[in-house]
Amino acid sequence: MQAIVVHRGNQRKAKGFSSKEMVEADMSCEKFCSLNLRWDSRRQTSYKENVDALKSVLKTKK
Repeated sequence: MQAIVVHRGNQRKAKGFSSKEMVEADMSCEKFCSLNLRWDSRRQTSYKENVDALKSVLKTKK
């Protein structure tokens, strides 16, 4: 699973998900790590596409 970020008007792959996206998806740090998802500590933005992707992962892994 790959996070998406908008850079200079273009979408590209991000290095990982932001902490805001993790919080908005109601995901704990333990669950995030257990799913082997990448976290990008430098990102502060939150994109709806990434939050929806995290929510879908939570639904399939339950």
